[in-house]
Amino acid sequence: RSFWQCLLLACPGVIFGTFSTGLAAYWFLPEDKFTFTRSLPLCLSFGSILAATDPVAVVAILKQLGASPKLTMQITGESL
Repeated sequence: RSFWQCLLLACPGVIFGTFSTGLAAYWFLPEDKFTFTRSLPLCLSFGSILAATDPVAVVAILKQLGASPKLTMQITGESL
């Protein structure tokens, strides 16, 4: 029942997070400070690692705040 909402949160959110973090790393990290060559695919890989959410921490915060079970289910589904 919550599949489409989870999918809507997961796909665009992760893609946006990947590209925004990867492009920021590509533009702002100095190339001469690292032992590897900075490239766009490498920075996008870095962005994809940081774009994933931690479902355990988010669900713990939602339970602490008393959020509804439906919201908890959507956030858990999005992160998986």
